[in-house]
Amino acid sequence: MTDHGASSRPEGKTALVINGAPSQNVRRWKILREHLEAMRESGTKEVAAYHGEFVNFDPIRSYPKSIENDGAQIGFGSDAQKGPEQGAAHYDGWRPLGRM
Repeated sequence: MTDHGASSRPEGKTALVINGAPSQNVRRWKILREHLEAMRESGTKEVAAYHGEFVNFDPIRSYPKSIENDGAQIGFGSDAQKGPEQGAAHYDGWRPLGRM
């Protein structure tokens, strides 16, 4: 959706590739968080706008809306060290992935 500024590839590069540098992990979490915030905004408001560092769109209408008042429930699965923290802070639930 590059026409709405919601591309996950800022500056024409794939932003979700990690080479082990902590700054890339921080950037990756920011991108993920902004996409989630923008989804919640468009899913809960009749007319929504979002202006962030990675996602940017002027007022739009988006349908269908969730039947729940606070929008669709979004779960998060991760085996990352900060998975539970991120899940509690920004999502409606967390589930561990990978190793058992």
